[in-house]
Amino acid sequence: DQLVGVATAVTSRKVAQIDSGWFAGSHAVFPVHPDRALELSPPVGTRLTLVPIGDALNVTATGLQWPLSHESLPRGTSRGLSNVTTDAVCTVSLTDGALLVITEDGDLA
Repeated sequence: DQLVGVATAVTSRKVAQIDSGWFAGSHAVFPVHPDRALELSPPVGTRLTLVPIGDALNVTATGLQWPLSHESLPRGTSRGLSNVTTDAVCTVSLTDGALLVITEDGDLA
């Protein structure tokens, strides 16, 4: 229950301007807010998952095996699960809603 509470708190618009994230075992978790791109530098080949909190609109994700370009990720979709980084830098952005980005490896350099 604490993990779900933290996940919903960090995706709130009230804290959108605060850089936040946390580590859970070997995973790192980061929120993505509207018009504020997340840039990460995990090792190439790192598994990366996008989890929409509610509906996420106009999602763009680069540096991934299956990139997204202005796509909608509705709540409950499996569309953003188990992607893989292909570049030294990957970015995730959206224009409305919120996402959690979860990486398999906590080493984000």
